[in-house]
Amino acid sequence: GNNPEVSVTIASSSPDLRATVVGSSITFTATVTGAIAPTGTVTFFDNTFNGSNPETHTLASNVPLKASGQATVTTSSLTAAGNNYLGNHFIVAIYSGDGSHASTVATMMQKVHAGATTTSVVASPNPSGVGQSVSLTATVLGTPPSVGVATGMVTFSDGATVIGQVALNTANNTASITTASLASGSHAITATYASDTYFAASSGSTTLLVNPPSVQLSAAAFSVTEGTPSLSVQVNRTGDTSAVSTVDYATSDTSGANNCNAVNGVASSSCDYLTMLGTLRFAAGETSKTILIPIVDDAYAEGDETLTITLSNVTGALQGSPATATLTIHDNETVNGATNPIDQAGFFVRQHYID
Repeated sequence: GNNPEVSVTIASSSPDLRATVVGSSITFTATVTGAIAPTGTVTFFDNTFNGSNPETHTLASNVPLKASGQATVTTSSLTAAGNNYLGNHFIVAIYSGDGSHASTVATMMQKVHAGATTTSVVASPNPSGVGQSVSLTATVLGTPPSVGVATGMVTFSDGATVIGQVALNTANNTASITTASLASGSHAITATYASDTYFAASSGSTTLLVNPPSVQLSAAAFSVTEGTPSLSVQVNRTGDTSAVSTVDYATSDTSGANNCNAVNGVASSSCDYLTMLGTLRFAAGETSKTILIPIVDDAYAEGDETLTITLSNVTGALQGSPATATLTIHDNETVNGATNPIDQAGFFVRQHYID
């Protein structure tokens, strides 16, 4: 409908035919161009069908062109599917013309859906191993007050890569697909519902971890004999170790303010070992780290005593199991020494160097 000396185009603020829901505010913009800057007005019409009967509604009359050559109208009154309407609207912009330009027209299609939807997606198992079959399941539900069951297709994607397209099962509002071809790493899985004549499109996403790194202690229990300078605790990282991971660690006990010669099976950071806390950083490719816990060789016969070490605040990996271990210090005395070890110069100096 455009004349050679003038051009009219029309655009919608909601151009996706799958996504617009009844009641949404939509702005239509007519742009008029010509060799000489056009002036004049634009009138906007909505042509639709009530069943098989055509209807025409005036959205705005004689809207003046701006200096940019544009005229706009905003409406939220377009009908949607239901009550004999299909939600299909042919929006017409008629330019009035001026002394240098003839009247001309442009038309576009605007789809309006009666109901909105929500789409969610889950992956199972998650995390998974390389080559393991993973089930992706999307659930598409109408948003109240929408009624009915959504139909149509759901597309599953891994980032920009399409995994596959599956029809919705209307019996349970779900669509499922399986894949075993995902590489090691983090995958942004998206399920996109494509809409039908009644329900609008929607999408949901989840993160699937394939062979993710995991940080954990190498054992749930460690031990050392008193008189050994330190207890070694190993922390392992498994899975995909191509990136950096960190984990915090800390020792703890429940001795409270007990005396150093107390016989209760509980190690004390005041008497038996040095409190250790910090952060381990695994560089790319690193798979293990060692924590050294200094042990105090006192002169008391307290029997074997235990403390705890705990991992926390893992970044760049999952926290594996075990994350907590029991550490046992085996006593090397059968009777108490004659003197308090803190009164001995060597012990006193060593304790200060440890601290």
